[in-house]
Amino acid sequence: MSGSERVVLCVEDDAIVRMFVTDALADAGFHVLEAGSAAEALVSLAARGDVHALVTDVDMPPGMNGFALAHRVSEQWPGIAVVVLSGCLSPSPGDLPPGSTFLEKPVSEARLIAEVTRACGARGAPQAEDWNQHADAA
Repeated sequence: MSGSERVVLCVEDDAIVRMFVTDALADAGFHVLEAGSAAEALVSLAARGDVHALVTDVDMPPGMNGFALAHRVSEQWPGIAVVVLSGCLSPSPGDLPPGSTFLEKPVSEARLIAEVTRACGARGAPQAEDWNQHADAA
């Protein structure tokens, strides 16, 4: 599967950081969707059946943080790979869902791309039944 066939949802409340992440992933061939909050991300995920990976910041006021979003996405859409980023919070036991990846900011463009590529490959393609079964729960 080439990068251009992979859809990544980037969730970041800081527009400058979101632009860095989306530009890096788009330059690597991913199709990148953007959301400025967990609530926006959940709306996007409920509307689409083609997202392969979620890349989310942790600290995103107001509302749900990135750890909670990662758990919700893993429960509702188990076929989506999850990559969590933070420059100020490190995960405690139980903060990350099983199989997810944590990257400390600042993260290099090369490391970000490598981890998202690896995560997408580990999860495979999203399954239609995952979306039909879980979309109504969002």
